[in-house]
Amino acid sequence: MGLSASMWTSVSGLLAHGNKMNLVGNNIANVSTIGFKSQRMDFNDYLYMSGSSASGPTQIGAGVSTYAVLGDYSQGALETTNSGTDLAIDGNGYFGVRKTGSDQKYYTRAGDFFFDKERKLVNPEGMVVQGWKVENDKALTFSSGATNLGTGTSSESSYVGSGSPTDIVLSSWNLPPQQTTNVSFTMGLTNDGNGDKTTSAGSPLTALFDLWDATSNPPIAKDAFSAKSEIKVYDEGGNAHQLSVYYDQVATSKEGTNGSTAYTIEGLPAGYTIYEYLVTIPPSEDNRSFGGEGYDEATNTWTRDPTKFYDDPTTGTNKQAGVLMSGQLIFNASGQLVNQTAYTFGATGTPAANDQYAGSPDSKESWQPTKLSSNGLPVFTANFTGQPLANSVSETMTTTGTTTPFSQAQNYIMELDLGLKNIGSPAWSNPTATTIKTDAQGNPVDAAGNALGVSKYGYYNLATGFYGKDAAGHDLLADDKGFYYRDPVSGDNIYGTITVGGNQNVSYDDTIKGYYFTDTTVTPNAKCYDVTVDGAGTAHPAYSDANGSYYNGTVPVAGGGAAVPGKIYGTIDDGGVTRLVQHDATGYFYIDGADARQAVTGTFDKIATSKVKPDTYVAIDNTTRVAPDYETKANSLDSLKTQLVPDGVTAEGNPKYKAVVNFATNAASMTTTERQDGASAANSKTSVTQNATQDGYASGTLSDVRIDTSGIIYGVYSNGTTLPLYQITMYDFQNNQGLWREGGNLFSSTNDSGEPRIGVAGDNGFGTTKAYNIEQSNVDMSREFVQMITTQRGFQANSKGITTVDTMLETVIGMKR
Repeated sequence: MGLSASMWTSVSGLLAHGNKMNLVGNNIANVSTIGFKSQRMDFNDYLYMSGSSASGPTQIGAGVSTYAVLGDYSQGALETTNSGTDLAIDGNGYFGVRKTGSDQKYYTRAGDFFFDKERKLVNPEGMVVQGWKVENDKALTFSSGATNLGTGTSSESSYVGSGSPTDIVLSSWNLPPQQTTNVSFTMGLTNDGNGDKTTSAGSPLTALFDLWDATSNPPIAKDAFSAKSEIKVYDEGGNAHQLSVYYDQVATSKEGTNGSTAYTIEGLPAGYTIYEYLVTIPPSEDNRSFGGEGYDEATNTWTRDPTKFYDDPTTGTNKQAGVLMSGQLIFNASGQLVNQTAYTFGATGTPAANDQYAGSPDSKESWQPTKLSSNGLPVFTANFTGQPLANSVSETMTTTGTTTPFSQAQNYIMELDLGLKNIGSPAWSNPTATTIKTDAQGNPVDAAGNALGVSKYGYYNLATGFYGKDAAGHDLLADDKGFYYRDPVSGDNIYGTITVGGNQNVSYDDTIKGYYFTDTTVTPNAKCYDVTVDGAGTAHPAYSDANGSYYNGTVPVAGGGAAVPGKIYGTIDDGGVTRLVQHDATGYFYIDGADARQAVTGTFDKIATSKVKPDTYVAIDNTTRVAPDYETKANSLDSLKTQLVPDGVTAEGNPKYKAVVNFATNAASMTTTERQDGASAANSKTSVTQNATQDGYASGTLSDVRIDTSGIIYGVYSNGTTLPLYQITMYDFQNNQGLWREGGNLFSSTNDSGEPRIGVAGDNGFGTTKAYNIEQSNVDMSREFVQMITTQRGFQANSKGITTVDTMLETVIGMKR
């Protein structure tokens, strides 16, 4: 190895240190470049030349070369700014940007972004930031079957956008109105048994619905419910409307007068609590209609005009105008919401296309188990603007030139979310229910169609009062005293019999308010209101005159002889013998054992009397009872009316009945439920609306943009609405050292870096986004100055090597001279 090789060894050192000085200078130059990632240069020794020596083989190095240039991808310090679109990544990841007019994507840590005049989120070079668009179209669809939503929803995930990453471009600076599609309440209700403010023996589960009267102001009294929640909702034009939900506890059993049972709700476990709820709007804002036929969209005409819910020119205001949904909430013994029913107008009807549901809102049969949204929530129609076929979820229409019907109502439905989703198929239990058949006035009817009335004694013919027959074949009627029949001769009402000298028919005198029987042992026959029992235990009719109470019997006469009829006022002890006490003009007396008249000078035992009361009451032969006719039909609110069942007997022996609703067999409850976090509950000391939300809004103008730690870009609008618009896409690589530096704070992927992994900020290893921050360069100035000094010294030392070799070469050349 010669001197020339030594020179080239030093030259390699100069070249290597010169390159390193260039790298150090670049780091220092970019000390203020946002998002800049510094580099370092590593050297390695160069080739070795082999030789030999006395000690054996030798190797002599031939210099140095640049071994690797590695990036420092550690995070730089975060600097606060006054721009909400300045972003820094706190942790791993890169922003993605796309060059306009190209599909090429670049990656950067520099988050100095802003919206340009075309509403694009760009960097200073005009490259568009990439993200997922968030769909804010709130249009609902009906569930087509089982709705299995699982336990996770989009609101519980880090991802809120959908589709593939795209340019972040705001569609407009303005926000069009959005009609409300979801109304959610979290209710804290009581279960202390004091919340039942309105009750109905005939239909306790629909008491609020029955009480509502749109022709009154207010439609429901302030003391008729135990809780109320209110919220503003919006129609398709962005107009606000007040929506109110009323809640009232339903006692599972209610006592009527005189200790009788007014009604009982069966078919639920012990300890469960029931609340009726009613979803309403002001009746004057209810623009639904019904009964219309043959709607023609082209001419906006009907072959049969509809009837309006509110203020119809012919029929006036329907009582149920303003009612959108009626139902019940079921809470278990712990107060958790476990089931729900939901009935809306015409929900299961089958009107022909372009026809409205024909049933009247006045009829409970017109209120049926509603449809579900694809989110598993019950829906109702809120037709504020008078859309022709958006009055019930069952209506459909065809447009001009088409024959395939579609649901206009689907565009005007709202979900009601009280914390319970229906994920079953079919959605509702008991699609049909067996109930008592009724006439147009709501009266039960028998198999012959006769209208029936209902009392505590059972059903009766409303026209004749007939309940059935007794064992003797008498036609039985009833009043507050019990069953009776009319005596065909006297016309008296016979309530039973009493044993007084034989069986006597017992009637009732409404004038003196007492029972009596006709005593045929006296002339003329008399009404007997009292009875007495003699010492032998024989009952007698009892009367009274100026001398006191008495009964008619056979009495002895003075001087002996045959006994004669007389009045007996009591008895007296005559030396151990009981004598009958009589009365004449001189006073009370008795006949002694010598048949002599003895005046009563002291006291005697006066007869004891009691009021006439039947020993045996008129009883109905149950095989002859008037009975209602039953029918099985589609479930509706009408299915929740009570039915009479036997409930023992009264103290007088008359049968009692109680009104029963079997929730398990007659209510259309959810078949499979999923309770959400924050669901309504019935375990509060006082009833309160804990949370109320809805998703509609009026039109607005963008006033601000906010970006959260998950990279979600929110638009803040002048109408008070804040909406997620985009979610920024995050990128990361398996090998950051394989990224290609493009300049302008940009990187591009290579085969060495691998394809990018994408995700969202704060999830799956990606860092969070920090608005109002930018990431500074991660250049360490102290380290770079040290590197500069050592590089300079290395360069100087290598240059000295060259000059030394040069001197040595000059000596060699000089030797030649």
